[in-house]
Amino acid sequence: MQGSDVVGWDVVRWQGALPFAAVGHKARVAEVRKLCAAEAGLGIVGGWVAGNGLAAVVADTRKEIRCLLS
Repeated sequence: MQGSDVVGWDVVRWQGALPFAAVGHKARVAEVRKLCAAEAGLGIVGGWVAGNGLAAVVADTRKEIRCLLS
């Protein structure tokens, strides 16, 4: 078997897993981030704060890590 051979695959749909950006969501996220920043070494990551999509979550997580390490 070669590395390019597909052995299997699956699609998983997580119902209710994506955040719903309601009115005021950005303000709530900003408040949560502010509260977390007040605690040394505490960061918050994930779809609720970064937005939908893996790219958004990864970019936001990297930013949070840089802040925690600085």
